[in-house]
Order: sequence, then structure tokens, then C-alpha cells
Amino acid sequence: MNDEQNAAQEAWADFTSGVTRNYGTYKPTYSPNGAGGVNYLFAGLPITREQYAEATGEDVGAIENSVKSASGATSAPTTYSGPTAAEKAAEQAEYTNQINTINNLLGIVGSQRTSGKASIANQRNTAMTGFANQETQNNKDRQAGIETVDRYAGNNLTQLRNLFQGAGAGNSSASRDLAPYLIAKSAGARRTGVVNTAGENAQNIDTARNQTTTEFDDKEREFLSALLQKEVELKSKLSSAQIAKNIATGGGYNSAMAASAATRASQGADTAAIEGLLSKYTPTAKTASLESYQVDPAKLVTQGQGMPSESSYYLSQLYNKKKQQEVA
Repeated sequence: MNDEQNAAQEAWADFTSGVTRNYGTYKPTYSPNGAGGVNYLFAGLPITREQYAEATGEDVGAIENSVKSASGATSAPTTYSGPTAAEKAAEQAEYTNQINTINNLLGIVGSQRTSGKASIANQRNTAMTGFANQETQNNKDRQAGIETVDRYAGNNLTQLRNLFQGAGAGNSSASRDLAPYLIAKSAGARRTGVVNTAGENAQNIDTARNQTTTEFDDKEREFLSALLQKEVELKSKLSSAQIAKNIATGGGYNSAMAASAATRASQGADTAAIEGLLSKYTPTAKTASLESYQVDPAKLVTQGQGMPSESSYYLSQLYNKKKQQEVA
């Protein structure tokens, strides 16, 4: 459709809706119909004698008498009496085309709402499963760390008592009281470290899970809100098209055709916009950073002696005494 046709249709739409303005080159005109009557036109389309009179202020009776007199006709002038049934049906058909296009777009909105909610729910479930797995692993690591500390604490207590025994102090208060104290002090510090690490990891998991829940809630709400806005816009257009179809008389065919064509022309862009909303509002799951458990057995013993660090001074004295006894 060229610019001239668009301008004509715009002028016709304003004219038939009662809008008063300067129509430029598109003005009400009349011409003899060849049978002593008059055809009244606007932008090349037929109008009634009343519409012509209202738009121009001219005396249509005088026009018709002049045409009749000039033609020598003896019959009454023939004038346009209004759209035919076929013209009305054609106009309504154009609005039906527009309505069908809008309904197709509304169907896409509905399917995107269903599939989008399902997609977000699946992503949410995947994220929550990941956090649950991290919790399970954190609890396992905590238990393994505690068991490691307990195991090496028992081993080192046995080693300490053997040294005391070898130095002839197996029944001393050092063997009975000091050794367990030193081991308990060393192992207790390590056990506390394991428990603290587990607590920090659990807190990190909770924080990431709460942030992810908020992220998913917000993005889903924004996604559904954007879809709803598009749906409202389309339903408004649908309502206007249905009203226009119901009141169509046949005189606004060009306007109906233009409206239908515009809706079809934007259908591709509208579809792409609707289908692109999910990717625009796709949520991103947060991640929980977990600390490693430091329960290396080497941390429970002194360098090169295989004993807890707190007992290094006492054990070195006992160990040297034992060696001296063996040499003597």
C-alpha cells in the first residue's frame, strides 16, 4: 500500500468517524451518474447526500436539480443510499481476520505462560537439589573430620603412654593425668575447627539458598507481569476489533482492511517479543562457597616426633631419658 492510499484511508477514517479537519486533497465531491442523478464521493468512496451536505454546507437539493436539468432527465435523481450487504460483509471479514490474528497471539501468550512457569520451576528444583546435596556432603565431611580427630587422638594417647612406660614413668601422674590432658587439648582444638568449618559451610549454603529463592521469585514475578501486560494490550485490541466488527455497516471497508493489515504485519514482531520474555527474565541460581576441612593427621602431631605439639617439651625430655638408659 503506497503513501497516497494510506493518506486516503486516514482521511476516510476521520471523515466517517465525524472528525473535522482539513482533508487536503481529499474533499467531498459529486458527479452526475449519467441517469440524471448524482453520485456523492469522498476519497473515491461513496457517501450519502446527507454526509456531503454536512461536510460542505452545500445545498444538495440544488445540486441534484441542476444535474437533473442539465441531463434532461424526467425521473427523480438517483443518489447513494448506503452500503450494500456485500460491502458490510466484506468490512466484517477484514475485522474477523484481525480478530483471528490477535487470538493467535493470545494463544502464544498462554502457552508461554505455561512453559515459562514450568521452566523456572525446573531450574528452581535443580538449584534446591544442589543445595541439598551440598548439605548432605557437608554433614558427611563434618562427621568424617570428627572421626579422624578422634581416631588420631586415641593413637597419640597410646603412643604417649608407651613413651612414659619406656622411660620408667608408666605409673606416674604424668602418664595418668598429663598425657590425656595434652591429647584432649590438642584434639579438642582440632575438633572445634571441624565443627566451626561445618557451621560456616552450613551458613553459606543457607545464604545462597535464600538468595536463590529471592532471585527466582523476583524473576518469575517479572516474567508473569510482562506477559500479563502484553495480554492486556492484545485484549484491548481484540475488544476494539470486535466492537468495530459489530457496528460495521460496509462504509468503512478500507479502514477495516488497514487495521487488519497492520495487525498481521506486526504479528511476527509481537510473537518474537512474547517468546523472548522468558530469556529476558531467566533467573540465575547463586552458589555456596564451602571451606575445606583441615583434619590432616600431621596437624595432630609434632614434626618428626609423631606427638601432639603441646606435649613436645615434656616428650622430648622423656625420650632423651629413655635413650640414655638404653645406652647405659
